[in-house]
Amino acid sequence: ADYDISDGYQNKLGFLPNPRRLLYLTEAALCCAGMAYYWRERNRVVTTGLRYIRWDTVEPQIDGTAGLTGFIRKVNGQRIPVPVEGITYFWLPDPYIELGPPLSSPVMAALAASGVLDNLDKFAAAYFARGAIKATLLTVTGNPPQAEKDRLKTWWGKFMTGNQNSFSSAVVNADAVTPVIVGEGLAELSNATLTAEKRQDIATALGVPQSVIFSESATGLGGGGVAAQDDAHFYSKTIVPQCEFIAGVWNDQILGPLGYRLEFLPETLDVFQEDENQRAAAFSAYVAAGMPIEVVGPMLGIELPDGWDWDKIAKLKEE
Repeated sequence: ADYDISDGYQNKLGFLPNPRRLLYLTEAALCCAGMAYYWRERNRVVTTGLRYIRWDTVEPQIDGTAGLTGFIRKVNGQRIPVPVEGITYFWLPDPYIELGPPLSSPVMAALAASGVLDNLDKFAAAYFARGAIKATLLTVTGNPPQAEKDRLKTWWGKFMTGNQNSFSSAVVNADAVTPVIVGEGLAELSNATLTAEKRQDIATALGVPQSVIFSESATGLGGGGVAAQDDAHFYSKTIVPQCEFIAGVWNDQILGPLGYRLEFLPETLDVFQEDENQRAAAFSAYVAAGMPIEVVGPMLGIELPDGWDWDKIAKLKEE
């Protein structure tokens, strides 16, 4: 039976006053670093509180033979030993790590692509900061002294830097000084294909379908129907597995020893309701046609609550 549910949550356990915030911080840390940690406040008997702590303040102590033996909590320049049961830990799986935090994360994977776009933005900002002038070399005839070169460089920098000088004019000796353009302008950055590919790389690294982020993707792929289908894919292939991962850690390390379980109910979300309605209609049609419910249920992939199976339901129906 349900002990405490999200609708009308009452914190009956006493140490989870704001599970929504805790879950949000957990997912944010998992996305950014691939790991998350809670500080477990305890007395000699039970857990009295859970507090999110930053992943960069926790150092797992892992022995090649004994496995995880504890943690080091780094606070205010101090290194505090903490037993295994003192910290709840979330580590995303990493095929290169046998035991411990992963080497990568979704955000780390997205940074490579986002770094390209960030550099493009920085280039554009710097381009306008220097008066929308392409990077330019000044060549001079002869071999003028260094002081003269420095004076010319200072004058050129003051003249060309800043938007206020974008339309300025100057008179120079063309025989003595020749500007040579060596950089590119904004026209060379108008590579829509490159930008779109990097945006797609970022979305893919974070497990987000294209049509969820970019409306033009949905239009190009078939419109609202594709967008709605991708919403369901986003939940079923990214959100739901992540929820199951978090719930598994909660149940193994926090709630299970107390005799409780955390369960998410993704099937109640609006994005899945249309499929559920169709599934229910198909179930009714098959049963009305005379097929046994213990055959129809598994055939349609209907999941049952804990403690129930189709044979048990069929027996109750016969009784």
